[in-house]
Amino acid sequence: MKKHVIYPWLLIGATWLCSCHNGLEKELDELRQELSAQRALIEQLQQGNTVSGIAYTESGYTLTLSDGSTIVLTYATPIISRSDNGHWLLNGQDTGIPADEAATSPALTTGDNGHWFINGQETGIQAQTSTNELVNIVLLNQNLIFTFSDGTQISVAMDGTENLKNDICLPKYLYMLSDTRNDVFVEPFIRRWRPSSDIVRFNSQSPMIEQTTRHICLAQPIPWQTLGVNLYNEELEVVKSHTSIIRVGEKGTGNGEVRVQIVGDSYVHGGFFKDALLAQGYVPGIRMIGLREVEGYEGQYDEGRSGDRLADYFGVHTGETKAYQGFMHPEGDHRYYGATGFWINCHKVMNGNTGLAVTCGRYDDCAVRFDPQTGYLLNPRTGDVQYDNGKGSFVLWDGTQWTPVQQNDFTWSFDYGKYLEAWDLPAPQFMGEMLGLNDFRGDMNADFTEWNERIETMKRSYLEAVPDGKFMILIPCSTCGSMNNDSGAFTLQQNAAMWRLRKNIIDTFDNREDEGFYLVDVALAIDNEDGYRKDENGVQTGNPHPYLSYPAMGVLIAAFIQYHR
Repeated sequence: MKKHVIYPWLLIGATWLCSCHNGLEKELDELRQELSAQRALIEQLQQGNTVSGIAYTESGYTLTLSDGSTIVLTYATPIISRSDNGHWLLNGQDTGIPADEAATSPALTTGDNGHWFINGQETGIQAQTSTNELVNIVLLNQNLIFTFSDGTQISVAMDGTENLKNDICLPKYLYMLSDTRNDVFVEPFIRRWRPSSDIVRFNSQSPMIEQTTRHICLAQPIPWQTLGVNLYNEELEVVKSHTSIIRVGEKGTGNGEVRVQIVGDSYVHGGFFKDALLAQGYVPGIRMIGLREVEGYEGQYDEGRSGDRLADYFGVHTGETKAYQGFMHPEGDHRYYGATGFWINCHKVMNGNTGLAVTCGRYDDCAVRFDPQTGYLLNPRTGDVQYDNGKGSFVLWDGTQWTPVQQNDFTWSFDYGKYLEAWDLPAPQFMGEMLGLNDFRGDMNADFTEWNERIETMKRSYLEAVPDGKFMILIPCSTCGSMNNDSGAFTLQQNAAMWRLRKNIIDTFDNREDEGFYLVDVALAIDNEDGYRKDENGVQTGNPHPYLSYPAMGVLIAAFIQYHR
């Protein structure tokens, strides 16, 4: 790709200029206007301006530049981008053509029928007359790629000025446990960790037993005191200030049983909470609720599934090795119990097949309700539904036999009350979800609308079933480990993507406790430098999980429970 702009100006033919035909004169005028707009855009780019926004109209689009000025182009200069559903958008219209994940811009051509084609595929969109100077614009991974008639391309980061600014974000309340190490690391809440140019300073009315440029530790947090954070740039100017209120849970206090459930991905599957919630006695009388037994703690359960996204908890799973989740059910007097092949595999794990343990393990107390040979419920009730992998169809127990049915015969929904009823579970007083890492760590331009709506649905369904319960959004990690890792993961990019989710969670759900949303910032306890396993050369090894920070992360959940129990 060339690094400079070469653009031969369009010469309007003399025969066109001499024409007095009204329609042709109108077309020429439109071409001149478009060419003028293109030249103005090029001049702005040469002067160092960037594009900060795109707004579509019926006939074209407006580019807002970083200096606040605007450039209006028509669809004769087509603009291409990716939609949220993975299709190419042409001039704001969904073409239905799958957008690949390649870093290069797609090929846009005009077919014999006068329509635009993307990578040789028909869009059905009429091509317009072009000035043949700026051929098209592609928005790809927050970069605008400008293609010119001579084949030259330039790439400009969208809103590049804004991308240079740093930021911090924390929730209104921070939960800490009495007489315990409460670690707060800088990397999880800062947009870009740039210690050579940006400085974070803490101030707290609670004594800090440790304080470095990237970390503080409070062992005696004072209830209702504050933790202040200031972000300074290299000129020692304050870029952002934030103050959180400290809520303190008294460890080891409380009588009676307290029921807790944690739903999530591999962090939960790996039991990041075990040390704080089960081993240390911080939460007396805790009873953990779920379908999967916590490894090493008989009678304690969770809802962790390795690799899962929030969307997986809103799916109707039929796979033999897709970990069953009990939250999606048909409406009416029906309950869905998953796939027969899955329960057969659970019995195989119980009999020693460790190869299936990640997805089909830890379900022992559930699997005993199913026939180990057929995978069917041993004592079904009228209205129960399963998926028969052998038949390749859903089946309904009609009171005497299993009858084939279709998935679309039912209306499915996330139903927490039916989940508790189907599995005879006591209602958890605390229900926390920790999801998002698998959803967004690879997406720097994610749209969080659907994810937020599902969080709303999950909370609403839980509180309908448990009106006096507490719904916790456990803020997931925004630090993904060392750049020196044996998996080759680009962790800095993952950090940036997850910080966007973090900010979305705080912007969307913080300070809404009256609506039932409680934020617990477990990510603050993750030590991005020393929280991961490394070899003797300092290379991060194995799964990219902060195993060494797990105990500290669990402390913050224990603090929340103890504060609210």
